[in-house]
Amino acid sequence: MKIEDFLLTELKAMSDNVCNNYEENMGNREKNPFLPLINNDIKKYMALGRSVDSQLGNRIQRIIFFLSRQKFGVIGAPNITVLNYDELSGQVTVTLFSVPLDVDKKWQNKNFNPFAQYVYISSNLSDKDVKRKLKIKSKCDKLATTKIVMDLNSPTAKSELSNWKGKNYPVDLLTLSIKEEGTSEKKIIEDLFVYEIKMGGNLDTKNAPSNADEVLKNKNMFSFVANSHSFFATCYGECSQSVKSAMETKNCELLTPDDFWAKVLPLELTFKDFIDKFKVAFENSKIESAIENL
Repeated sequence: MKIEDFLLTELKAMSDNVCNNYEENMGNREKNPFLPLINNDIKKYMALGRSVDSQLGNRIQRIIFFLSRQKFGVIGAPNITVLNYDELSGQVTVTLFSVPLDVDKKWQNKNFNPFAQYVYISSNLSDKDVKRKLKIKSKCDKLATTKIVMDLNSPTAKSELSNWKGKNYPVDLLTLSIKEEGTSEKKIIEDLFVYEIKMGGNLDTKNAPSNADEVLKNKNMFSFVANSHSFFATCYGECSQSVKSAMETKNCELLTPDDFWAKVLPLELTFKDFIDKFKVAFENSKIESAIENL
């Protein structure tokens, strides 16, 4: 699917959700005794503003994943990354599982979400287990799998893997590049990036310490990859001082919006070009007129 078509699909879905949830959101506001507004226009746009913000955040997350798949390929933005450490060999086996975004509906189970990403530690997941977790049918043949064995030469990674043994957790975004080493055809991870993503730098500042903990966890977890980075990134706006301080305290990397988009956008697409495409899709989705007509 072309980027333009995907943007339009996502923004139309956002418009539908905002409009479909409008009556419920208005009803919930009427129950708030601490906001006894009389002007119906003010009530309307306060309810819609919050709904649009929430929906937009979800859609941008999906758009970022779509763009990452365009740049890094299906395996380069895996849905499930499994890390199995073998103490005897001193090696870690990285198994990547990915499902295409356009899997036919006949293969999808309820709550199918090809945009989600998870990291599993010391979990011997079979293809059947993975399909169940990804909400695709057991007979689906669209699951892509790659296995890479690497030396675990990082004490920090070993400690983090031990702490998380048998557990799993979601990530906002994980991308990687794989190459063959020398003439042996042995695969290695050339680079790996993990992101904790927020829409704006001044949003949700109270969670800055926990966000920094997430960034640090992924930094340590994947430190066995020579060129691995764990970032806190924002889609727009400069981070607040509280966010900057939390990241500096944990020695975590902070990306500006320009740097973040440069890492996830396909090489041929500049941020300006992307925003131009987004604006066209936004206009064609007719979300503004749909809101006006509520």
